[in-house]
This record gives sequence, C-alpha cells and structure tokens, in this order.
Amino acid sequence: MGFFDDLSKAASDVGKAAGEAARNVQESMAENQRQAQIARAERSAQDAVIAEKVKGIIVTTGDLRQEYEIIRPVFFQVSNKGIFSSKFSKLAEKYSEELKQLEQSSKSVLGELAMGLFLNEWSANEDDFEKAFFMATEELKRKAFMLGGDAVIHMKQDIDLDTNGFQYFYLQMYGTAVKIKG
Repeated sequence: MGFFDDLSKAASDVGKAAGEAARNVQESMAENQRQAQIARAERSAQDAVIAEKVKGIIVTTGDLRQEYEIIRPVFFQVSNKGIFSSKFSKLAEKYSEELKQLEQSSKSVLGELAMGLFLNEWSANEDDFEKAFFMATEELKRKAFMLGGDAVIHMKQDIDLDTNGFQYFYLQMYGTAVKIKG
C-alpha cells in the first residue's frame, strides 16, 4: 500500500505543479497581450502626432521663395502588382480615411491633376492612379519630415504601365527634402 500511496501523492503533486504552470502561462500570456495593446496604442498615438505634423510639409513641383537648406533627395515608389497583396493595397489601408475623404470630394484637385498627367487616357485603374499619387505624395512628405525637412521641392513622378494580361502600374515619385530657414 505504501507504494501506491506514494504514487498517488506524486501524481497529485504533478497535477498541482501542472495547474500552477498553466496559471503562470495564462498570466504571462495576459500580461504579454496587455503589453502588446499598450505598445499598439503608443504607436497609434505616435503615428497620429506624426500624421498631423506631416500635413504641414510643403510639396511643390517647383522651387520655394524662402531660403532653405537642402537635406537630400527623397524617393518613393509604389505598384499595384502583387498576387495576394501589394504595397499599393497596404498603403490604401494605411490611408483609408484620407482616401475616403478624397473620394467624397467632388472637386478633387488630385483627380484633375491625375487626368492631366495621363493625357486623358481612360483606364480601369484610373481611380488607383489618383490614390497612388496621393499616397506617394504623403509618403514623400513623411520621409522629408523624418529627415527634419519642411518641404519637398522639385517633385517629379513617373508612371509605367504594364498592360500584358492584367493592367499594372508602377509609380515612382521623387524630389528634394529641404529645411526652410528662419
């Protein structure tokens, strides 16, 4: 009988230890989830602050009348090519609120600009061009901000179309990030 009593006690001890380990794992997972939520909230708040500051960045296809210090060239490219997801679709998700406002605006300057840029060629992806132009401009502004700039001057863009099979486009946009003096 002593052997079975010892065995039963050992099994009970193992069960208690396993239960304690499971509780510790659950508490650790809950703490990790809480820390991840805090980190996401902090990133979201930081992104909101950056987004607000980026709104003030000037982007122009020409020069500025103010004196400035050249920081360096900035470049961004995006394409809607991708089997399951593309950089374009990820950016569209990132800028979803701004794009909704853009779509709701009946006097979209970007829409008029995009039509002029594409020589009034109609395309199934015409709306995507407008979105890509907007998102690339915002990303240039973000890059200039991260470098300490106030503006992007001499912005240029190039769009290449791939019409083999499905229609894809590639947009490259670049300019010079500058810090306005004074």
